[in-house]
Amino acid sequence: MIQIKKITGELLREMDCESLSCVNFSGANLSDANLYRADLSGANLYRANLSGANLYRANLSGANLYRANLCRADLCRADLSDADLSGANLCRADLYRANLSDADLFGVDLSGANLYRAYLYRANLCRADLSGADLSGANLYRANLSDADLFGADLSGANLSGANLSGANLCRANLCRADLCRADLSGANLSDADLFGANLSDADLSCAIINWNSHDLISAILLQHSIDVEKRMIADFILASRNMCWKDFMRIEHKEKQWAIDTLKTYIVDGDRHPHFLD
Repeated sequence: MIQIKKITGELLREMDCESLSCVNFSGANLSDANLYRADLSGANLYRANLSGANLYRANLSGANLYRANLCRADLCRADLSDADLSGANLCRADLYRANLSDADLFGVDLSGANLYRAYLYRANLCRADLSGADLSGANLYRANLSDADLFGADLSGANLSGANLSGANLCRANLCRADLCRADLSGANLSDADLFGANLSDADLSCAIINWNSHDLISAILLQHSIDVEKRMIADFILASRNMCWKDFMRIEHKEKQWAIDTLKTYIVDGDRHPHFLD
């Protein structure tokens, strides 16, 4: 017999079983439940209400949490690897250092969630709402973030190498010192994104909405097209001259300046507020 109690100590339900693993909780009301260190691996939590529940260090690997309500739930250090969380409500949930590797998070609401140093290796976050989420230091290696909303999200120091960010909204996102090596950023909205110190080597930036005030992004674009030392010097100069603006750049004399201008012109997208001299 297993008793499930609320965080306040009030008895929520009794289960005539020895383990919660693989138990069917579909549609169950487990709001504010205390499931600290609970083994819910393989459990069916389809459309279950776990809002405000304490799932700290719980094992939810392989669980079905499709369309579950986990708003404000404590999932700190929880194991959610391979779990189906598609369409779930994880708004403002605490997923600090949670393991979400290979998890299906398609269309999930993670707005304002704490994913600091979370492990999201190969996770499917396609069309997920991550606006305002804290993903600083998170491991998103090869994660699918296509068409995800990352408006205002903190991705500083995150590992996004090989991630798919095509069509994602990264407007006002903090990507300071993030690793975006080989990331697919085609069609992504990078307007006003902070890319200071980000690694953008071999990132696909085709059709992306560029932050034209980002020295790191402009330099990365030019480096991708540099085929000789002279062209690389222009890219390195822009990265090193953070105190300079476009007006200062236009005053410099360099034989490859026109090449740089022509290269940047190919990244213009309607309404992207690009410098007027590129027209």
